[in-house]
Amino acid sequence: MLFCPLVVLGQSVSPQYTVTDLGDFSPRAINDSSTVVGSTLTKAILWRNGVLTDITPSGGPQTIAHGVASGINDLDQAVGWVLFCDLDEVGNCGNSRTRAFIFNLVTQTPTVLGTLGGRDSVALGINNAGQIAGWSNTAGLPPGNVGDQHAFIFQNGVFEDLGAKTTAQNSLASSINATG
Repeated sequence: MLFCPLVVLGQSVSPQYTVTDLGDFSPRAINDSSTVVGSTLTKAILWRNGVLTDITPSGGPQTIAHGVASGINDLDQAVGWVLFCDLDEVGNCGNSRTRAFIFNLVTQTPTVLGTLGGRDSVALGINNAGQIAGWSNTAGLPPGNVGDQHAFIFQNGVFEDLGAKTTAQNSLASSINATG
């Protein structure tokens, strides 16, 4: 008789959820502290405790930047990509290129990463060891210099070209686990 009431009690407990309006942006990732990253139409966004913060790295004078935040770890490091576009004298966009970035939420500093030799790079995930996964173009032929798309891991300031270790022409890494 003891077994039956325990089963009934165990079945009567329902999970509790809280629904929170995050505002006007598209969320992409969340960490264990309930910090959310994502984007609006043009900005990489961080949501924490009801506050939306633009974490898009700036491009400098005569450059516009549009960003997307795509991953966050439990050490308050967010990653994503930013599209830089140089403006000419009449405001037209030229020399567009995408760069992966990491944003340190503790120090409020962005770091724009390079590429595997080509025009673009994109960061999609980050683990708690600070290893970043994504893709980058390799060096290609002029005039566009785009090259193939290769998966990478970025750690300790160095890109590791994972795509070069496969026979595929194009690859990407969309996330990374705790062991890299």
